[in-house]
Amino acid sequence: MSKYGLRFDIFDGAKDIRSLEDFLMAHRGPYGAEAYEAWVSETCIPEIETGNRLALGWVQRGRVVGDAILVPRTPERITLKHFRVHPEQWLQNRGMAQFLLNQALHEAAELSEQIGNTTGAVVVGLDTLAGGPAEKFFAHHGFIEVGKAALYAPETTDVLMERVVQVP
Repeated sequence: MSKYGLRFDIFDGAKDIRSLEDFLMAHRGPYGAEAYEAWVSETCIPEIETGNRLALGWVQRGRVVGDAILVPRTPERITLKHFRVHPEQWLQNRGMAQFLLNQALHEAAELSEQIGNTTGAVVVGLDTLAGGPAEKFFAHHGFIEVGKAALYAPETTDVLMERVVQVP
């Protein structure tokens, strides 16, 4: 038996997508429950099932412990949504988020090319809670701030960030 029982993959089967949905519902962040649950069940999961979003993640013994969802906007622009690693202490500070981000950027570049990008680069955009550890993480990994807005709740400020990734 392996010590960690971890695997990293694209979520494309019904079982993985259901596990992802459970993970998304359990880790909604500081936003309103009703709107978030509607986004997960009415937008995110159906778009993953139809191939309009690409979901990547870590699974440990059958349960999702980290995810990243890519949403193609145009061949030259992809949004990274719901990037999370489970907050359990043993999962933190082991490079899992960095690995997940590297894989997400690689998949974004490939996806961009598959849907017709001929420019040689794709802009990967995201939003995150202003002042939080995720903002620092993404800045450390080459994302630059391009704006701020209250996207999900009027009492919170979100930072809009982007990074240019070369397409193979």
